[in-house]
Amino acid sequence: MAGLDYSHLQIGRSVHMKVELKNEGTSQVSIWGSGRCSPALQLAIWGASDTVVWAQGLPLCLELNQHGPPVTPLLPGSLVSATQCFALVADTVDHPTHCILIELPSGTYQVGGSFHGISLPRLGLTVVR
Repeated sequence: MAGLDYSHLQIGRSVHMKVELKNEGTSQVSIWGSGRCSPALQLAIWGASDTVVWAQGLPLCLELNQHGPPVTPLLPGSLVSATQCFALVADTVDHPTHCILIELPSGTYQVGGSFHGISLPRLGLTVVR
């Protein structure tokens, strides 16, 4: 599940994206874990012509990991979730520091990415200035 609390990003209003993975099966499953070198939530914003106009930076890591990211068990009925806040750079005074500040012109975009290695749907986001 992935969703935005508002579909319009404008000065005075931040947008929160919430993502959730739930094991609705009857057996334990394994998902990619997270760590300093492999954040669970990776986001990007696409503009016209499917062009990436913003992407979340990855940490610079020198850890040797020959087997890929760690694997995390997800028990039946369990869920993992994350929330990310977006705000316009021009609005830095009015929003908490946990928001990602972005600078985009007015227009229609899509926000998506991956969560624990699973692709998220692209969600419509309109920037209004």
